[in-house]
Amino acid sequence: MFTANWDGIHDNETGLLGFSVAVGLSPCDDLVYKFHDPHGHLLDSSQWTYSVIMTPIPAPYTVLPGDGQDKYF
Repeated sequence: MFTANWDGIHDNETGLLGFSVAVGLSPCDDLVYKFHDPHGHLLDSSQWTYSVIMTPIPAPYTVLPGDGQDKYF
C-alpha cells in the first residue's frame, strides 16, 4: 500500500487545479504505480481531500523493487 498526503500545500500563483500521484524509483517515474488521479471518481471539487491511498501494489511486484534501502518518489 502507498499513501501520500499534501495537506497544507497551496499554490496561489499558478492556478493549480488538482494532483495526480505515481510511485517510481526516480522523480517523475511511474514504474511501480502508474499516475493516478485520486479525485477522478468524485463529482465535485468540494469532495476532494489532501491524501491518497493506492493499493494493492500492482503486478509484477509482490514486494517493492530494490534492497529495502531505496527511496521512492
